[in-house]
Amino acid sequence: MKVLDKKVSEAIDKGLATQVVLADSEGFLLDNLGYVFDPDELVALFLSNQWQLQDGAIRFDFGRVNEFSFTMVGPEQTVACRRVFDVGAGCLVIVVSPNGAPFNLIVSNAIRAYSKYWEKQQDTFRTA
Repeated sequence: MKVLDKKVSEAIDKGLATQVVLADSEGFLLDNLGYVFDPDELVALFLSNQWQLQDGAIRFDFGRVNEFSFTMVGPEQTVACRRVFDVGAGCLVIVVSPNGAPFNLIVSNAIRAYSKYWEKQQDTFRTA
């Protein structure tokens, strides 16, 4: 399924990200661009003691969690994860990028692309 837009594809082509994963609120994988890490590689990445949690944030909206994000920085790569809790349109975005790359822009573009996709799906259900 193609959900991520041209901006995210261009970021991967330019080397600003090595992988972008987008899943819906149920955890169903919707789109996956870039290099696909095999499970053993991912386990090796996160078992390394060279990773540091750079920042984590929880955002509240009228007393309930609206968004959760964290960034882990390794010797060569950064893994950024953002989980948006929204009624119906929640999603999970994971971006693996070289250190120093503007991963926040890529995450924002992925969330924007998912919002557009979700709105199209809702319009389709309304007109059906």
